[in-house]
Amino acid sequence: MKHHLNVIVDGTNADDMNTHRPGALALAEENVISPLADAGLTKTEIRTVARMFDLPTAEKPSMACLSSRFPYGQEITEKKIHRIAEAEKFIIKLIGPKVLRVRDHESIARIEFGRNERRLLFDEKILDLINEKLKSLGFHYVTMDLLGYRSGSMDEVLSRKIVPSMNKKSK
Repeated sequence: MKHHLNVIVDGTNADDMNTHRPGALALAEENVISPLADAGLTKTEIRTVARMFDLPTAEKPSMACLSSRFPYGQEITEKKIHRIAEAEKFIIKLIGPKVLRVRDHESIARIEFGRNERRLLFDEKILDLINEKLKSLGFHYVTMDLLGYRSGSMDEVLSRKIVPSMNKKSK
């Protein structure tokens, strides 16, 4: 190990245990410990404790790993992660949404705002600036998800896919 660490912990919590988490396998393979999940603490409980101790992160919106911005099966490269980070940084600086995800669908950027923040895009100048910037980052099309942000939106397609049975005999 480069840093000679004996233990690595993460912020996985009890709520995370009820959703599809592709990175969970990597965490297990690397023996990462999830003390919040092990203690059964939910996001709401963690925020309550953070408020009790007057921690500055008590009201901070959750920020998932940038790899969560890509559909399952799509190759994730350093260049793609950089363009997502740049896109989100630009939009945050421009209009300051509290909740934002830019999803990378190869040539399409799909923007999700918090449901109560979608109105921030209802300005033609802002729309033009975002479109211009994201196209300069390599996206061909820039779209807004009309439903707004929802945790696990990339999982929505998983329930629609038809998965062939593994029990069928080969011919």
